[in-house]
Amino acid sequence: ITGASIAVRRARQLGHIATSWARGTSWCPPNFCIDLQWPLISILAKSMGEKPKPFWPGIPEKTVDRIIRTLGRCREDWTLELQIADEMDKLKPRAHQYEWQGLALMARVWALLRRADYDILEVDFFTSNCRPCDTEWQRRLRSSAQTLRDIAAMRQKVRAHFGKRYAGADYEEWVRHLFDLHEQRIKAGRRICRQKLTIARRYYN
Repeated sequence: ITGASIAVRRARQLGHIATSWARGTSWCPPNFCIDLQWPLISILAKSMGEKPKPFWPGIPEKTVDRIIRTLGRCREDWTLELQIADEMDKLKPRAHQYEWQGLALMARVWALLRRADYDILEVDFFTSNCRPCDTEWQRRLRSSAQTLRDIAAMRQKVRAHFGKRYAGADYEEWVRHLFDLHEQRIKAGRRICRQKLTIARRYYN
């Protein structure tokens, strides 16, 4: 964003146009909703000395800025998604509530998929052996069953929210992109867990 503002000044341009393509190629899922680009456009305007109106009036701009920047870090290396989503649920902007709720919802999706990744890794690590005792395989089965229920519930929430504005094959592809692979891999891991559970019961009993 800072680089864009510098380029605008250097070239004496009237402004900088940013676009968000629905699909980069025929095999890529749609990008996240363009509505959420407005806070970034606001940051660009501020870096050029402008004073844009707040996108989420009723919430202090410093709070909005902290939340947006923290969510960006969560995508990389932080795990504060649920904490930020809980905070966002308590804040009620006077405008663009749909976008605000959508951002909080996607933070919860990130947190859930991070947990799903852990369930998958727990099975992947022991796929080649059956050393854990039967109670450990049972724990993995309980954990993954809960994660599958949570994915199903989250899929419904995502559909209910974003379905207010989006529909069609590309939208359905985007929803599948969020959840399907994790769901399939967890189910495959559960089959492995049940096989290893049978072996472990014979081995330890």
